[in-house]
Amino acid sequence: MAENEQTSGGATIVTQPAYRAEGLDAAGSQDYFGNIFPIMIFKATNMNRAFLLAVFTFTTLSLAGCQLDDSNDSSTGTPPETRIAGKLVKTDQEGLTAWFREALAANTDGSANTDLMLAGEAVAAADSSGAERQVSTTNLQEAGVDEADLLKTASDGSVLYALYSRSSPYLPGPIPVDSGKGLPDSGRTDAGIRVMAVNNDGSLDELTTIPSAENGLQQKGLYLVESRQRLLAIDESGGYVYTNWFRPWYFTRQQTGLRFIDIADPASTNVVRNMTFDGALVASRRVGDVIYLVLRHYPDFPVVADSTDERSQLSTISAATLLPHYRIDGVDQGLLVAPDACYLNSDAATKTADIVSIVAVDLSSDQGNIQSRCYVGASEAVYASTKALYLASTRYAYQFAGDSVVYDPAVTTDIHKFTFNGMDIAYRGSAEVKGHLGWKQDQKSFRFSESADGYLRVLTYNEPRQRFIRPVDDGIVIDETTAGNDQQTSTTAPDSSPVQLTILKESATRDALDVVSTLPNAQRPEHLGRPGEQLYGTRYIGDRAYLITFRVTDPLYVVDLSNPSDPYIAGELKISGYSDYLHPITENLLLGIGKEAVPAAATFPGDIAGAWYQGIKLSLIDVSDPTTPREVETVEIGKRGSQSIALQEHHAITTLKVGDTLRVTLPIERHDTPSQYGDPTAPNYYWDYSHTALYRFDIDIPSQQIDTTLPPLVVADRSTTDIARSTWHDRSALIGEHVHYLHDGRFWSQQWHRGGITGPQ
Repeated sequence: MAENEQTSGGATIVTQPAYRAEGLDAAGSQDYFGNIFPIMIFKATNMNRAFLLAVFTFTTLSLAGCQLDDSNDSSTGTPPETRIAGKLVKTDQEGLTAWFREALAANTDGSANTDLMLAGEAVAAADSSGAERQVSTTNLQEAGVDEADLLKTASDGSVLYALYSRSSPYLPGPIPVDSGKGLPDSGRTDAGIRVMAVNNDGSLDELTTIPSAENGLQQKGLYLVESRQRLLAIDESGGYVYTNWFRPWYFTRQQTGLRFIDIADPASTNVVRNMTFDGALVASRRVGDVIYLVLRHYPDFPVVADSTDERSQLSTISAATLLPHYRIDGVDQGLLVAPDACYLNSDAATKTADIVSIVAVDLSSDQGNIQSRCYVGASEAVYASTKALYLASTRYAYQFAGDSVVYDPAVTTDIHKFTFNGMDIAYRGSAEVKGHLGWKQDQKSFRFSESADGYLRVLTYNEPRQRFIRPVDDGIVIDETTAGNDQQTSTTAPDSSPVQLTILKESATRDALDVVSTLPNAQRPEHLGRPGEQLYGTRYIGDRAYLITFRVTDPLYVVDLSNPSDPYIAGELKISGYSDYLHPITENLLLGIGKEAVPAAATFPGDIAGAWYQGIKLSLIDVSDPTTPREVETVEIGKRGSQSIALQEHHAITTLKVGDTLRVTLPIERHDTPSQYGDPTAPNYYWDYSHTALYRFDIDIPSQQIDTTLPPLVVADRSTTDIARSTWHDRSALIGEHVHYLHDGRFWSQQWHRGGITGPQ
């Protein structure tokens, strides 16, 4: 069997081959960093079509059921009152037990419910609270809503806390360590947290290391709660859960851990409390003294060969025996969530036993106090404001084309709102919107924004999958040919808008999120994007939304949100390449980070969207006049093949405002060494690896110029054999006049405007 095939119940699940760097191989489903794209094709092998439908028509990750009511579409502003799509209904022990029995009984043939909602996790702007300090902070989406990361910095810049891995993911053995510098015992194979003192001269000393959890969980991220003198470490058993997202049974025995670490004396830390929760970690956020965890759990109900025995077992189970538990210091505390604190989707067409728990953990004490809610379903993305959690799950519908199951273009997304006030969590309502959230997990939460007056704005993408096209003059032609037998073409109407904006408001009279407006609409029919374009970076700043769509050029759209009932496109900018991430420098100045691109020939589709990706691109965009946004400066780093984790993970981007200058760092695996293969003048020519470095830029805000004269902090090159090339786990911190680069578990340090690299440490 090919290594990209898996078998399930007689069916072969084909995930198209991973593509090298940014180029797709055929209809490829996995990118360079392991993110799964929803181009899943299910081939029937010695299996009747009816059974294939039974396995794969679980058309929602969680809360499927009611079809989207087109009367909810807004053509002028406020839509008519309609039923509540996707509403969650509070249940109890009896109702939850009946639900589980029916949901689990549907799988007595040994096939679990199949969530074919492929996702990925999380999320990016500089924390405004750190902008005036000479210390950088974790790059966050929303000020006041903290996010877990691999590196945390004390607010006074005196200490760095960094996760280090058991071994480098891109080297065959343990992390090699320079003897006497930083990690002791060259070739150590443990994992944990490094606590590094930052000296006045910018040098680092390791104060201590905190071992990883003893329960076998893998490290995920850190929260620094200085007001409580605590470091919170999040651990998990499942690794990157989204690679298994469409297999619910994968979540039967997953756990998430939370360690409370006393850092009153950073040189002598100790774990004061260890909590573990049943369920895989979907996302976490911290607001004040509360951490909110979103966990996914599937009941550990045995599947036996004799369906009679299994149904007999089902008749004896209760909700209390299936709900997740939690433990404090290894002692079982009972149910993580009570049956009467759970919700169901009573309209679901196909029942699922997946359980999503929303857990509030009190950080004001070390006692492990929690409050929780749950709903039966699952969550693809989590967005948090300072007042509410929004959980979203995308529904997919399927159809047959020959022997393959392919996506139907009728895709919708359920959104559920839970408000919080400290430890109190309350369900407030749901809505169903057209479209899905795209394929890159780090971008999904950025599709959402809650305004100060409580309006939720969400951008969704209406294409059923990525597809190949070929450019023709100023328009496009959808390529109806296939690459092999597996590539499918889009069935989306050629005159449809790829992107839809929906503005929602919590109802004052019922548990629902009412649709206030959509865009495009009958009065404002202009499309957000053109047919064939994909949705890339999105960002909300004040009363504007900025979004990038891309096919051959990069249209930046500016959407005015000042009147929630009547949003409109204020301006548009066409530039080459695309931006995966948009960073607000000021209210009127954006930094786009993505890739340069050149058009592909009409005889070949290029990388996904009719163009060939090139080097890493920085784009400085003036939006002071929203009707005429301007690209005022660009920088291209490396050539085709260059990569950066910053394109996948917004925490890898670090900024610090010093006077009228914004300092920016991002790690880059640069490719611009000529290869012995191919034609260097061809746009699809892959350049060989040159080096891995932290690139540094000064952006002068008044003059809107990017200073590119600062040399990169190079940590590996073509001659290096003991340091990973990839930037997968890279982070950086800016403290005073020094920059500290975390790469492959070690630190390299340098003065911002001078040479003299120290490291590795």
